[in-house]
Amino acid sequence: MNGAVMVCLGAAALAALIAGELAARPGRDLLARRLHRYVTRRAVGPRRRSSALRWLDRQLARVGAAAAIDGRLHEAGVPLGAPEALLGAAAAMAAAGAIAAVSGGLAAGAAAAAACLAGGWWWLGAARDLRCRRLERQLPAALDLVIGQLRAHRSPAHAIAEIARRLPDPLRTECARVAEELALGASLAQGLNALRGRIPSRALDAVVTAMLVAEQSGGNLAECLARQSDAIREQLAFLHEVRAVTAHARGTATVLSVLPAGIAAAMLLLDPGAMAPLVASRAGRTLLAVAAALQMGGWYAMRAMIRGVTR
Repeated sequence: MNGAVMVCLGAAALAALIAGELAARPGRDLLARRLHRYVTRRAVGPRRRSSALRWLDRQLARVGAAAAIDGRLHEAGVPLGAPEALLGAAAAMAAAGAIAAVSGGLAAGAAAAAACLAGGWWWLGAARDLRCRRLERQLPAALDLVIGQLRAHRSPAHAIAEIARRLPDPLRTECARVAEELALGASLAQGLNALRGRIPSRALDAVVTAMLVAEQSGGNLAECLARQSDAIREQLAFLHEVRAVTAHARGTATVLSVLPAGIAAAMLLLDPGAMAPLVASRAGRTLLAVAAALQMGGWYAMRAMIRGVTR
């Protein structure tokens, strides 16, 4: 019990530290926050003490992990930087571990913290896939808008800025960023390649490739994009049909993944004595851990097979 109390106190202290750091950060926008950090560092000199967020940001940049984490968060549409996300994940793991440790001991606390981390990583992947699907559904309308601008003898940069003004997120945010890069002096190829690197979408990659090839070869960009728009519409219609056909398989995978955990939770609530040999003994806990690992492996295998058809 003393160990569980110490875990709770540590979780409370960590949550208080993270709340103070997040309240003191310059802003939610990553670019504005880094610019603020650079200007402040140049203004006050290198002897100024930095916060825990700035120290963590420097350490992540030193090992090369900051860009990868920022990219993952941007793909998922999370308006946080790498330090804030890591500290938030640490706070969530500490809170979940503390709650589980109070009721089930330190082993249950460690398992709850690991489950919280795995759930957060899965949520990022699901949010990234959802954002990519929303962006792909916006591509035909965006291409029609670009085609209209090009046929009105406007530049591709003006067409991209028009997309940022008229279409909703997530395509509005991405096109606004490309328009800002073009206004700051970047070439169209640099802006489009950066957009392609930020969004893992095959449809967007095909559109960017077509625009770059048409720009370099001097072809008719409007006609090329019109063909791309028709191809994307056909692809989206095919994917919708495939998702409708595989809806049963996806539902079966979800039920088979959730059913064992749901039955175990119901048995714990209705008859705790029936689950006592598994929870109280070391061999039972080992069997539960192995069963959970096998269940997660089976869920990932079914998910990979279904995604191979629907993507």
